[in-house]
Amino acid sequence: MFRGTGEVADTVPMANVVVRASTDGYADLTAGYDVDLKVVAIKGDLQGFIDGTKGTFGTTASASVSVAGVPTTGGRFALSSKGVGICYSALGASIAGGYRFGEGIPDGVHLGATLSGCDLSDFEEPRTRARVRQVGAPAGTTVSVASGTKVQNVELTGTGGTPDVVLKAPDGREVVPVDGTAAGSLRGAAVRMTLPAAERSVVILRDPTPGTWTVLPREGSPALRGVRVARDVKPVRVTAQVRALRGRGGRRELRYVVRDRGDAVVELAERSAGATGSAGGVLGRATRTRGTIRFVPGGLRGGKREIVATVSRAGVPVSTTVVARYTAPTPARLAAPRSVRVTATTTTTTVRWRAVGGARGYLVRVRGARSKRVVARIVGRSRRAVVPGIGTRDGRVTATVVARDRNGRSGRPGSGRARR
Repeated sequence: MFRGTGEVADTVPMANVVVRASTDGYADLTAGYDVDLKVVAIKGDLQGFIDGTKGTFGTTASASVSVAGVPTTGGRFALSSKGVGICYSALGASIAGGYRFGEGIPDGVHLGATLSGCDLSDFEEPRTRARVRQVGAPAGTTVSVASGTKVQNVELTGTGGTPDVVLKAPDGREVVPVDGTAAGSLRGAAVRMTLPAAERSVVILRDPTPGTWTVLPREGSPALRGVRVARDVKPVRVTAQVRALRGRGGRRELRYVVRDRGDAVVELAERSAGATGSAGGVLGRATRTRGTIRFVPGGLRGGKREIVATVSRAGVPVSTTVVARYTAPTPARLAAPRSVRVTATTTTTTVRWRAVGGARGYLVRVRGARSKRVVARIVGRSRRAVVPGIGTRDGRVTATVVARDRNGRSGRPGSGRARR
């Protein structure tokens, strides 16, 4: 077990970190966090897992969110090996945000509104072309709105300040966004959310007319240096169940169903219930609408487990949800190695034995009867160990061999003596 402080990707400082690790590379994590992404600040407590075998991790947490003094409620925070995602309610709207590690702060931080939940497409640069030019302002930027879109977010980044724009609808109407912060609500046909720390504003269009819209800076507005768009998408729904496989030594089969995935990535992982004790780590990705993943429960002990689905879009985790629960069996103890043979010279002992099914390694202990010295050595899957430093000069030599499984759990011992 590790207790202390830490940091993820030089971005997420963590305090009161507790890591409970097993010898097979898996661990559970609980910690407090406090993240300042300039555009938004979040803090709280998280719980999750670390899969050292794949170099990945995932967490979920409740969050206290602060955005330029705007009151927020219902914060949720997700952290993965690729980035962070947040979800909260503010000014009557659901807000989703994300940041990919390695991108600049605050330029790499993006926020947008959704109808409900926190499923938002990635912010992308639209195809642009000059439409109308204002005196002292750059050419208008066009934004395409697909048919059936309920919410379209237009992210505007300025030079030296927060942009203020007017939008021209496909039918020629000019739409002036209302400042949602000043109005006390982000609900309306066209509302602007300002993020001064990033010199950015986000125009939220509700039930916009399909077609090509033109974004034009208003007089006195800072020049635009970037335009990106994102729209709300259907939330991904994942259901799953776990069943035991007969005669498979504790193996399990996870059956999953994924609906409305779109371009999202769904990763399934196992963890101890409540994220306490030893975790099982990443099981795999849900690559189809329906599928199965077979696995051996991880951890040193049995007990209640949860299957967690992490949904990510463009590398940013959107949500982490428990989709199934089951009880993992206590791992069966490995058998004792048979036919342990010991040969010794004056200063060296060689030990041989038969392989044990399921063993990932062996622990060999050699003891001299006269000197009482004990020398231990850990070997891989080899069935032979040469132990220097102890031999017939130490009296009659006895060796004990113990097999170890994938979780580092020791089996029953097998032993042998060197002939006189």
